[in-house]
Amino acid sequence: MPTNSHRHLGHNRIHPSAAAVANNTWNRVVDNHRLELPSPFLPHELARWRHRLLALRREIAQDLTDVCHTADAIMSNDDQEKNSEDPAVAVASAIEDRSVVVDIDHALGKIDTEQPIPFGLCEKTGQVIESDRLELMPWTRFCAAGAKLHEHNNKAKKQKRS
Repeated sequence: MPTNSHRHLGHNRIHPSAAAVANNTWNRVVDNHRLELPSPFLPHELARWRHRLLALRREIAQDLTDVCHTADAIMSNDDQEKNSEDPAVAVASAIEDRSVVVDIDHALGKIDTEQPIPFGLCEKTGQVIESDRLELMPWTRFCAAGAKLHEHNNKAKKQKRS
């Protein structure tokens, strides 16, 4: 039996075909019908996700501020001996944090506008993202299968460029 937070998609809705998903056109018009994929969450559940994402965003913003202060300390000759953090590690961490902020902003947009697809649905497959995956990474765009497909497509694109 599905929980409220992961209801089955209604049978009266038009669902994406495999070809549409593969071509990333499933969120548009297919066969003269607009595809309407319902959110797997109720409004109060979306409000909780929004609150959680905003809290994570604030936490990461604070971490980025701390990295900037650390970088300033590293650059200062006076504090060089006191600070043992590797500048490359700090920069890599900041880049990763910035990427997560972008993904959080995207997830917040999906909550607000349901574009390009409602929050909680995979952008590759249109399927509900696994609850344990959302708990770990509430900003994720893909279910596990969609993430594998996305990674496979990225590898194929890189190989074509080589």
